[in-house]
Amino acid sequence: MRRVRAAANRGELELAERTCILALERFPHSPELLLLHGFLLGEAGRYQEAANSLRAVVYLDRQLAVAHLALGVVLARLGMPEAARRALRNADRILSAVAPDDPVPLSDGEPASRLKEMGRVRLSLLMAR
Repeated sequence: MRRVRAAANRGELELAERTCILALERFPHSPELLLLHGFLLGEAGRYQEAANSLRAVVYLDRQLAVAHLALGVVLARLGMPEAARRALRNADRILSAVAPDDPVPLSDGEPASRLKEMGRVRLSLLMAR
C-alpha cells in the first residue's frame, strides 16, 4: 500500500498502477487495494475499468462510503446518471450513520461531514441535468 501511495503521490501513476496490480495478484480481495486501483484508473481516464474496480470494492464491503462516492463520480463520467445518483445516495445513507467529525474509513482522515457535503454537491449537479 505504501509503495502504491508513494508512487501516486510523486505523480508516477503508471508505476503506482503496476505496483497496485502486483499487490492485487497477491491480495485480490483487498478493498483498500481495489479502491486505490479504481482511483488510479479514474485518474488515467479509464472510467469503465475504474467502475469495475470500484464495484468490486462495494461488493466486498457495502459500508465503504468512499467507494460509493468514487463510483458515483466515475459513473457520472461514463454518462450513467441514474446509476451515479444511486451510488451517491448510498454514500449519503452510510455517512448519515457516522458522527459528522468522525473520520471515514479509507478516506485519509476526512470527516464524514465533509464527504457527505461533497456527495450532496455531486448529487445536486446530477439532478440539475
